[in-house]
Amino acid sequence: MRVLVTGGAGFTGSHYVRGLLSGPGAGGGNGRRSGQLPQSVRVTVLDTASSAAGGERVASLMRDPACSFVQGDVRDAALLAEILPGHDQVVDFTAGTSGGRSGDPAPASVDTRLYAARTLLEAAVRARVSRFVRVSGAEVYGDTRTELWPEDGPLLPGTPHAAATAAGDLLALDCHRTHDLPVVIARGPDAYGAGQSPDAYVPRVLSHLLRGSRVPAEEVRGDPREWLHVTDLCAGVRVAADRGRVGEAYHVGGGTVLTDAQLTARLLDACGAGWDMVSHRPAARAGRRRPALDDGRLRALGHSPRVPLDEGLRATARWYADRPPWRQPARAA
Repeated sequence: MRVLVTGGAGFTGSHYVRGLLSGPGAGGGNGRRSGQLPQSVRVTVLDTASSAAGGERVASLMRDPACSFVQGDVRDAALLAEILPGHDQVVDFTAGTSGGRSGDPAPASVDTRLYAARTLLEAAVRARVSRFVRVSGAEVYGDTRTELWPEDGPLLPGTPHAAATAAGDLLALDCHRTHDLPVVIARGPDAYGAGQSPDAYVPRVLSHLLRGSRVPAEEVRGDPREWLHVTDLCAGVRVAADRGRVGEAYHVGGGTVLTDAQLTARLLDACGAGWDMVSHRPAARAGRRRPALDDGRLRALGHSPRVPLDEGLRATARWYADRPPWRQPARAA
C-alpha cells in the first residue's frame, strides 16, 4: 500500500504519517480496531515544509525508511503528474483544522486554497487513485446554537477560510459524482497536542504560562468549540480512509466543547497555575458556538476517542515545557 499525504509536514498531517508508519492501530486511537493498512505501507509526504516547524517534522519522519519526502506545492500540476501514479491512497491535509488560530486568511489565500484543491483532485482523477480522503474541519458549518451537528448537515461557512474549505469539500464530492473518484470526507474539530505550531491556541496559552507571564485577557474571550487530541483525530481519519463509504462525510468527533476561558482553566490546572496568571478573569457570556460533531458513522465502524482532555493537556504541557524553542513564534506553521 502506497499512501501520498499532502500537507504531511503540518501538525495534524505529520501525526497521521507517524501513525501509518507505526502500523495498524497506531496514533493513539483504538488499538487494532483503528486501521486495516498492511505492515508494508509506504508513505510519500508532499509539502512545502517552509517553516522551521515543518522542517523539523519532516526530518523526524524521514528517519523511517518507509517514508519519502517531496518538497513541493499541490498547485504544481506537473509535479503531481510525476509523483501521484502508483499511489493507492491520497490523504489531503492541506485544508487543515484550525487549532484555534486567530484571524482569517486574506482573499488571495482563499483563491490559492481553491486552486490547490482543484489541482490535486484533477491529478488524482488522472492517476486513478483507489481512494481520495479530504481532511476538512468543523468550521464549514459556521456558528450555531445547535448542540450536535449531523454528518449530512448543511454547510454554512461564516468566514472566507471556512468558505474555501467548504468549497474544496464540494469540489471533491463533485469529482466523485462526475469522475468516479472514490472520495471520502473526514471533518474534525479543533485539535491540540505535541508539536503544534505556536500560533495555535493551546501553545499560545502554554507559552505564557511556561515562561511565567500572564495570559492576555483577549486570549480567553472565545466562544465554545469542540477540542480533540490530535492522535484521536488521526485515528478517526484512518478509519474513514480505510473503511469509510465513498461519497460520504465522516465526523471525527467525541471531543469536549469548551469556551476559551474554560479551556484556559484546564491549562492553568495542567501547569499548576491559578487565575492570577490571567490578565483578566472573564465573566460568563452568551455568544456564538461552533457545533459539536455527531460522529455516529465512525462509531458504527468501531472508532471512539481515547485521550481524556485533561490527560491530553497535561501531556501537551509537558512536551512544550521540555522544548522551549517550540514556543517561539518563528516556528509557526
